Amino acid sequence: MESVSTTQLAAEYPTLAALPREDLVALADADASAPNEALLEATVRTLPNVSEEDDEHLALLEQVEHAAARNEARRSELETLRDETRRAFVYARTLETQWPGVERALREANKVMDAKTMIYQILTMYTALYTIRDAVTLAASCESAARGERRTGKLLCRGSFSD
Repeated sequence: MESVSTTQLAAEYPTLAALPREDLVALADADASAPNEALLEATVRTLPNVSEEDDEHLALLEQVEHAAARNEARRSELETLRDETRRAFVYARTLETQWPGVERALREANKVMDAKTMIYQILTMYTALYTIRDAVTLAASCESAARGERRTGKLLCRGSFSD
């Protein structure tokens, strides 16, 4: 019967089964107010959940150490990137403060370059051009009339046509 219980103990608690007999007796006889730390540790570590969590903890520690080593190796690259980011942020803030003035200028340019405004300006220039042309034509006519030239259907100095 003892071998069956020993085998069951070894299967369920392999860490405890590996302890020497004296430690097992000390664990069984230990005062509850001051348990033996090593024996308590051995007992707790044999629990399946604790063992799995220990393994996960060790795996996470290895991952963290690997990530820390990788980050340390890339420190100069990260510092360079941080500096570039800082400069880009400052530049963006500068552009942000300049934007209201640029936006006003764009609105003014849009007013000037608006299709209706441009058509109005072209028509005004067109009218002014024809007014100047008519004035030049009238002046030339008057000069011709003053010289005594005759033309049929020519423009007189007063702006009327003669036959």
